[in-house]
Amino acid sequence: DAIGVQLPFGDIAKNRTIQPQWDSTMLAPFFNHVENETTHNFLVQQYWYDDAQSLKLKYAWARSNELRGLGPYTFDDLNGAPAQEIQSMWSAFDTFLFDTASPLLSTT
Repeated sequence: DAIGVQLPFGDIAKNRTIQPQWDSTMLAPFFNHVENETTHNFLVQQYWYDDAQSLKLKYAWARSNELRGLGPYTFDDLNGAPAQEIQSMWSAFDTFLFDTASPLLSTT
């Protein structure tokens, strides 16, 4: 990104206290975090990330377009995430490796 930094998913997952929103164009979750810098000045930070649901959709797209492989940016970004979320993220690979039905039209 031109502005900002990347945070590992584990950091986002263990510190997430805001219910994420879903962007149907990007097929990805995001949330806004507001910090009160001064009495009348607020800093709004927007966090976009991938979770198991968004990865399944992207992996299904890769499979349907006959890509020959895919992988996460880094394999240790899940450190610190809850065990269930870690398992769901790894299971998302099954969409690319084994699923023949594409979930591209469903976000549930």
